[in-house]
Amino acid sequence: MACRGAARGKYLACAFLLYFLFSLYDLWSLVPDSVSVTTPNTPPSCPPPYTLAVGDVSGPGSVDTKTHWIRNITSCSSLCTSTFSCRSFEFSHLHSSCCLNLEYFPTSGPWADAVFCQAPLAPGEYVNPVLRNNHPDPGVLALPSGGGYVAVTTSNYALRIKGHSAFPISFSPDLVNWERRGWVFPRGSWPSWAYVDMWAPEIHLVNGIFTVYFTARKKNTKKLSVGVASSLEPLNPFGPYEDLGHPLIEHEIGVLDAHYYYDDRSRTPYLLWKTDENLIAKPSAIYIRELEQSGKSFKVNSMPKKILQSDKPEEMNVVEGPWIIRWNKYFYMFYSSGGFSQPIYHLACARSASLTGPYDKSPDPVVAVDMAKYKRRVNCTWEGPGHGSAVQDAAGTWWMVYHAWTYGGVGINPPGREMLLDRLVMGEDGWPSVAGRVPSHTPRVGPVNK
Repeated sequence: MACRGAARGKYLACAFLLYFLFSLYDLWSLVPDSVSVTTPNTPPSCPPPYTLAVGDVSGPGSVDTKTHWIRNITSCSSLCTSTFSCRSFEFSHLHSSCCLNLEYFPTSGPWADAVFCQAPLAPGEYVNPVLRNNHPDPGVLALPSGGGYVAVTTSNYALRIKGHSAFPISFSPDLVNWERRGWVFPRGSWPSWAYVDMWAPEIHLVNGIFTVYFTARKKNTKKLSVGVASSLEPLNPFGPYEDLGHPLIEHEIGVLDAHYYYDDRSRTPYLLWKTDENLIAKPSAIYIRELEQSGKSFKVNSMPKKILQSDKPEEMNVVEGPWIIRWNKYFYMFYSSGGFSQPIYHLACARSASLTGPYDKSPDPVVAVDMAKYKRRVNCTWEGPGHGSAVQDAAGTWWMVYHAWTYGGVGINPPGREMLLDRLVMGEDGWPSVAGRVPSHTPRVGPVNK
């Protein structure tokens, strides 16, 4: 009995020692990223053909949801290469850990020294975002000459008093690769009546002149108003621009998100906009009114007509950012709902046989957060997708250019709301949407260009 008791004591002591050692290891592995760690002095690099990339947000490898214990980055890259669906990987030298991803821009692992490596895109492919950093509410126009595309985006952090520029202008030959070309209102050239909240610009060729409609807050009323500016070089979309000198539309509650639409059949220009009743906990609405051909004033005796109003619980009193296209026999109005600073913000659609309504709403969103993943707290890459422009490529295919927050990054700038691109498809039920109704985060075949 004594011998058996001594053996049992040794066994318990060994078990306790093992438990203690494993506990220490667990505690060490939970050390937060802010704690200093020793990393190699050489800068990180990726084995060819992989290139170094910036990680996104925390999450396991999305190819197989596993962490592979591999000693070196070369072996990790070889594993990714041999795995059909792998487009990027993360590797930690300190932890000898490797995660494989479906995404081209990888999701970051829980390691302070993680290296992110991405595979080269195939010819003709692209991956979101197409324009990184804060570019909300993109207003995109296919240049009439067929020489590419121009985009103007919101400057929600711009302040007149700080001397900021407003509404960046970007150019792309293909809707995928973008470069900054200037500003609608460079420093010192703001409209005299505007001082903050430079939102939701759109650029259009109006009566032979490149014209930008925009939202700004008026100094003396402190209300959001709609303005219009024209290029002083009529056929130069990059300006310089000069505004009308006063708002085109004002409202006692506030008005925003102007959209210009020219009806080819009747040769009549129209302007749409949103009134801001959701600020007073009432349903907001979208209106339409006929313009003069110049686009700088409304046609005499024309009246605004309400053509859409928030009436669904998930809209949260918000309908905004209208954009109309004609597709087959219907006018389709894309609009956003749900509150831009929330993950549930989304793009929806309504249609009508007549431009001025009545409009019927689609039962499903055009694009929304991947709620199946989001509710399980699984990285869905993008949140709060909305406020977009529909534009055609050289083959006549419709594309939606819109913004979204990165997963876990709603309200955080940088990176802010980045610019995304997805192809629109027409469903058998006669309603358009992006494929899968969620923002894409893996490589896609891009637009057709001349």
